[in-house]
Amino acid sequence: MRSGWVSGEEVDDVPPRPPVDGGPLDWGALAASLTDELDDFARATLDGAGGERVYAVAVHRFHAEPGGAISLPVFAAAGEEWLDRQAPEAREELRWSAADWPWQRFDDWREPGSWLRWGERVTAEAVQGGLDRWHAAHRRFLDTVVRACERVAAGLARDFPRAPVVVPLDPEVEPRGRAMPAWSWSGRAGGTSDVAERGGGRC
Repeated sequence: MRSGWVSGEEVDDVPPRPPVDGGPLDWGALAASLTDELDDFARATLDGAGGERVYAVAVHRFHAEPGGAISLPVFAAAGEEWLDRQAPEAREELRWSAADWPWQRFDDWREPGSWLRWGERVTAEAVQGGLDRWHAAHRRFLDTVVRACERVAAGLARDFPRAPVVVPLDPEVEPRGRAMPAWSWSGRAGGTSDVAERGGGRC
């Protein structure tokens, strides 16, 4: 049984609907699809990690042109053992460099073409007016990504004893009042993840 989002509220048994041409953007359907895809990636990574401690799942590679195209981000994940195999002088840089992480999912969503179509629909919603409308749609899109992270993080925390942080890695997320609580994890010197120190943290 799947849960989804409808008008910003969590509901059960609501499958994600594909974007359709024309009409206003169905934000609830976008949130449901994004959440399901991120959850699928996170769980597949954890199940296939071969015992490696996955410390983070990230949504990254945000791309938006003010007044123009808004692309959906992509997903990545990294594990402690992978990080430990890197050169010591590179580890701190690589720890939150999602583009360099070993597990990635780009536009290969389960429904072929849906990643691209959702980006087209978000863009179409944003460019129907002036810049104020574009910025409002972009903020709502980023909020939708944050909500997907929150939902996936909560599900992983229920089902995995050492669940990873799930975080959007984009500076646009930080100024909008969604400060994340510090995330403590036991894998690296018993400390607090430096995501919190740099303004991110657990969704």
